[in-house]
Amino acid sequence: MAQALSHGQRWLTAGAKNKQHPDCALQRREKNQVAATSSSTPSDKELMALTLGQMQGFSSWSSTSMSLLLAASRLCWHRRGDSLSASAKEPEVFVIVTGHVMQFETSPNGIRLRWALRGPRQILGFSSMLSIEESRREHVANDDVVAIHIAGHPFLELLDGDPVRWKDIGRMLVQQERDQIDTLLGQIVGGLSGRLASTIKQLAALHGTRPIGESAIHLQLTQKDLAGLLRVSRQSVNKELVALEAAGVIALKLNAIVILDEFALGKITRSFPSSEKPKYEQEIKNSIGDIALMENFLRMNPAFAPWSREAMNQLLASSKIGRHSPGFVFSTDLCAAGHSFLVISGEAMIAHTSQAGEQFNMMMVGPGIFVGVAQIFGGTSHAVLSLVAHSDVMAIHIPTSLIVELLDRKPALWKDMVLMSVRQSAVQVNMVSTQIAGSLRQRAAATIERLAALYGTRAKGESSIRLQVSQATLAAMLQANRQAAHRVLKAIAASGAISLEYKTIAIRDLDALKSYAVETECEA
Repeated sequence: MAQALSHGQRWLTAGAKNKQHPDCALQRREKNQVAATSSSTPSDKELMALTLGQMQGFSSWSSTSMSLLLAASRLCWHRRGDSLSASAKEPEVFVIVTGHVMQFETSPNGIRLRWALRGPRQILGFSSMLSIEESRREHVANDDVVAIHIAGHPFLELLDGDPVRWKDIGRMLVQQERDQIDTLLGQIVGGLSGRLASTIKQLAALHGTRPIGESAIHLQLTQKDLAGLLRVSRQSVNKELVALEAAGVIALKLNAIVILDEFALGKITRSFPSSEKPKYEQEIKNSIGDIALMENFLRMNPAFAPWSREAMNQLLASSKIGRHSPGFVFSTDLCAAGHSFLVISGEAMIAHTSQAGEQFNMMMVGPGIFVGVAQIFGGTSHAVLSLVAHSDVMAIHIPTSLIVELLDRKPALWKDMVLMSVRQSAVQVNMVSTQIAGSLRQRAAATIERLAALYGTRAKGESSIRLQVSQATLAAMLQANRQAAHRVLKAIAASGAISLEYKTIAIRDLDALKSYAVETECEA
């Protein structure tokens, strides 16, 4: 749980008494006609150093390196509703000192979604430095926020100066990704009661505070923001919260929720494990050709391209190629030995099963996609995920613990793993936002369009794009029943944008399909 920093509280209190504008310390000095290049005041530096020193990614930095980092940083105070990046002229990363930030994602069809609540000692904005086309992310102060703004380019130069820094930052970012996966799945999978309880539980674990002498956990979050995260009306959220309060599980305060009974809340949110565990028809054994194939595809992936011959040989010695037929569950978090996977050919579905037994096909992954490293890091609830072959799949199975061990042994390798993971995560967020934002017709059209761009095929001499996906699979991705999905697909097909075939959707008119994806809510 996050504890508010005493220095940060004093800093905020002093700012409030002086009625200062919620502004960057650097901007305040500019108003006093102090040069913009002047360093932060000692109190600012002390607060920044204290916060950064408590974070996994910065705790081992030398005093010299930390001084250089502080010289490239500024302390800012933002009121609720302020965008943290509004005044930035160059890419920046942010570290929250006190307060909370709402992460917004804009889906490809233009709908702005409350995506995640971020809090103290989390690093934000890393993807903004990589110019990722798919990333349309914004961080907005959810209450009064004190944040460290770190100039992006000097930050990357400092990371490059010592590979161990990439290792520490990499581990911290992967842990954050794991927590985000757990929280996101809690928000979007299953019925409202379960999603509400899961979201409260996980946000309390990440951002809640426990006052001295109290057993209850306090979570600063408005019912409006909670409704936005769950994509339902405030009235629906209030009805569920009142029921939990009547049961003695929580207490409702002004802009806050107090968790009184963690055990009872946990019973509501308990993950429903998949009944299907990986079952190999036969033991996987590599031929000489398989080993050469694995190395070839690993070298084509930017995360593994720079690995030394020694490190690659160690990886190959414990890795295997799996060939899986459609519907085969070849990985689940229930497995004792965790594996990561690099897809060579075909497509696989990352699936999650809710407490109520509802399956959500989170996303489809195809050739070149690497998944699994984040699963070795403990999350807030450890959501159970499975990899299911969607078509005939060939994938490299790699022990995750070995990957992390080899990365830690050669910390310089963490850089490419981090950069690949951040880029891939942005694409995956883009895909999931497509599946959950807007009316069912919007979501269906946008999801088909996106999947066709990634995995569709066009036969020689044909203008249409063929996407191998069944209506049942698409319905699970959209969290809709098959009948509702079928009605929407028939309506789109009637316009000539697509045609429906056995386990296949053919895109006949891509522009017409895009028009359905971006239609306004009133048109839907």
